[in-house]
Amino acid sequence: MAGIAQAVPLPVATGDPRPVRQPELPHVCRLVFAHLSTTTGQFATAVETSPPDTGRLQAALRACAGTGRAVELAGFRGQNAFLSGPLTIGGDEALVVRDGVTLYASRNAADYQIPGNETCGTKGVLGNGCKPFITITGGISAVMGTRGRDGSLGVIDGRGEMTILGSTQTWWDVAESAHNGGAQDNPDLIVGDHATTSRSTRSS
Repeated sequence: MAGIAQAVPLPVATGDPRPVRQPELPHVCRLVFAHLSTTTGQFATAVETSPPDTGRLQAALRACAGTGRAVELAGFRGQNAFLSGPLTIGGDEALVVRDGVTLYASRNAADYQIPGNETCGTKGVLGNGCKPFITITGGISAVMGTRGRDGSLGVIDGRGEMTILGSTQTWWDVAESAHNGGAQDNPDLIVGDHATTSRSTRSS
């Protein structure tokens, strides 16, 4: 007569053993003030064609990489907006968007184009044409926004619902068209590349 199989107890799941702490805003390395203002998320064509904040934001991020401190985006005298092409956040630094301020992503597909790959802003086969808007390349890094006492937030807006510059389609239209076959060549909003221990958003 065959013996009765004995149940084998399963190991107890312990989860992530690292302690969880309340996120804290890092000290400021570089404070960058807004030069633009919008209530609609739209800008003049000349500004859209060549986003004016890419260079100074990336320069600040390069200067602060490895410091454990933040590049903080702040409003100034009614100016509440930044407009930028792709940005890279290095290891051991943070990008903080203060409440009431919005960082807008470029609508110019050429800003995201990866040379030699499919055309960014179109439907392709591989979907490999675009750089992300924000790329995090190292550990102990963060993208953060704050909440003001009036409920206002620091915001990053990819503007996927707006028409791609020089096109009749929005980023969302391109994504929708790929549902019928093919792949969307749209930029991701935030991508981590070899990133570990990313810090969380905090309200203040």
